[in-house]
Amino acid sequence: MLNKIIRYYNQNRKRVWIAILVIVFAIVLLQALNHITKNKNTNGSSSNNASDTAIYQPDKSLVSGGNVSKKTYEKQSTLIDKFIENCNEGKVEEAYSLLSDDCKSVLYPSLESFTNNYYKQVFTEKRDYSIENWAGNTYRVNMTHDLLATGKSNEGVVTRDYFTIVNKNNEDKLNINNFVGIDELNKEKKDEHLQVKVIKREKYIDYEIYEIYVKNIMDKTVMLDDLAKERTIYLEDREDIRHVAYQNELNTSMLTLDSQISKTFKIKFANPYIQGRDIKSLTFSKACINSTIKDAFNNIRYERDYFSFKINL
Repeated sequence: MLNKIIRYYNQNRKRVWIAILVIVFAIVLLQALNHITKNKNTNGSSSNNASDTAIYQPDKSLVSGGNVSKKTYEKQSTLIDKFIENCNEGKVEEAYSLLSDDCKSVLYPSLESFTNNYYKQVFTEKRDYSIENWAGNTYRVNMTHDLLATGKSNEGVVTRDYFTIVNKNNEDKLNINNFVGIDELNKEKKDEHLQVKVIKREKYIDYEIYEIYVKNIMDKTVMLDDLAKERTIYLEDREDIRHVAYQNELNTSMLTLDSQISKTFKIKFANPYIQGRDIKSLTFSKACINSTIKDAFNNIRYERDYFSFKINL
């Protein structure tokens, strides 16, 4: 048997070595391919882990980092879906019916005002959109072009809005266009100068508006602020941080009250919406009493006596 093998090898030496070399090459090639595949799997696993950390998480608050429960998110996002789908389909009345009473009274008191001031401004075409929790029951909604409907690229946000879900009489409704809601305050204070009542505040994503009743109970004219300096009308929160009024939107005529005269007006404050922030007071730090003084020769001069008025909220 061995002799036959030796004889075969001697007669076919070249073929045998070629076969051996082919087998060795195949083994080396197979090992190399296995090594490359293993490295790809390892790198792929690392890439997947990295992408997992950047996964779109619509139920995770963009402000606090906390999560809305899956059940709550699904329920609330479904309401937003319904509103946008109604707008996309031109069902304006159905979309309007999903708004809260407060949203209607503050922003859109009629279907016509909603149609002209929101629907026709935002839904000039069908919109694709994404929904992300901002904080609590407030969601950030990014709206883009609908690629299938318009043929336009949907890269980049066309419109960004903030929707807040409110529940009244066991029914969820929407506040839109950055409007978060209304807090009824009805806080009152009276001193020797003024009788003041802070009626309510309207909360928006970037600011708040306070409705205030003021009566001058003096026998002289009072000005709540002469607007000569900035940052003199402000809110103060529990962290002692001040949130100043938009004084450029005020005028001295609005803030001036003659003796025994009362006014109701609104003041906007730079107070972006943060869930749980507690505003403790409102202050007019440069209110003043306007006095007209006549001398012995009937020459008239005007004097101002400044005082501060603070009301706890």
